Amino acid sequence: VATPNVQWERTNQYDVGVDFSILNQKLNVTIDWFLKDTKNLLNKKRIPDYNGGNTFWVNQGQVRNTGLELLVNAVPVKAGDFLWETTLTATYLKNEVIDLAGEKEILGDRISGIVEQSSILKPGYPIGSFLVFDWVGIDEKTGTNLYRKVDGSITNDPTSDDRIVTGQADPKWSFGWNNSFSWKNIEINAFFNAAVGYQRLDVTRWQTASIVGASMFITLRDAYYKGWDMVPNKADAEFPSAKSSDNKYYGNSTQFLENASFLKLKNLSIGYHFPKQWLKFADMRVVLSAQNIFTLTKYKGYDPEVYNQLNGADWGAYPVPRTYTLGLKFDF
Repeated sequence: VATPNVQWERTNQYDVGVDFSILNQKLNVTIDWFLKDTKNLLNKKRIPDYNGGNTFWVNQGQVRNTGLELLVNAVPVKAGDFLWETTLTATYLKNEVIDLAGEKEILGDRISGIVEQSSILKPGYPIGSFLVFDWVGIDEKTGTNLYRKVDGSITNDPTSDDRIVTGQADPKWSFGWNNSFSWKNIEINAFFNAAVGYQRLDVTRWQTASIVGASMFITLRDAYYKGWDMVPNKADAEFPSAKSSDNKYYGNSTQFLENASFLKLKNLSIGYHFPKQWLKFADMRVVLSAQNIFTLTKYKGYDPEVYNQLNGADWGAYPVPRTYTLGLKFDF
């Protein structure tokens, strides 16, 4: 839908930075602080389905980003033919919705298979906040899920008004750490990246751990053997009864809102240089590299970095593949 009155977003940004080097430039540090205010925020507004549906662009609100960026480059070891150079980057980002042009809140799009919206824009909260039911556990007597209502009471049948705003889809801290080692004709490079302070809504785990319309049967092994119907001690049940008709099993609940912090070895490469004196006809460099080697995380999905739904919902997203590459370079 065309919106002729829509305007460009307006941004005011303030930056303060400092750079310094010590130890004869073996240690170099850059620190930057920034504040970025964006007004006339572009947002898609939805037309009610009874009026034909669809969306159109509007200028609606203000967002503030405050952050700190750190870069440290150092040469810890330089002795003879051996050299180790390392670079660490760290970024802290605080994102906050300041205003929504007078509106109290804006609900996000629905996730396929879930009735209620699971994301929200609301002043005072970051973009990518989750709107979910507050799951408190499983009723030992009935095997049904229990949720906290807005008044603090516990129920197995919450309403949409009982949902809470919590978490965020984007990391508070992001890190990168690159290390380069060289000794004579050998070169080794290792790059790690990490992110801390954000969540993923693991819709895949909800689908595979429940009897819902989208799956029709339980496909997650733990959901069967650790479910209320199977465990001898009902207090140890991690999943509700699959037989109770009173059981409410919401994918948009804190039960499936998981810590997505991770540390990943993103790239590792090993190279060797064969000089022309050896091969007679050319210099040759051989490089063997691997990407996405391993990930350390408490997230139960495939990969905390990827998601295929809006605002941090992971519903069957493919993980980043592990790849191996062999390269040859000739200099004649």
